[in-house]
Amino acid sequence: MEAVPGTTGAILADWEGEAVEQ
Repeated sequence: MEAVPGTTGAILADWEGEAVEQ
């Protein structure tokens, strides 16, 4: 999974469609 700038601490959807927290 790739890190997206400016999204630290946000809940993101990874490439598998799962909810993840960074």
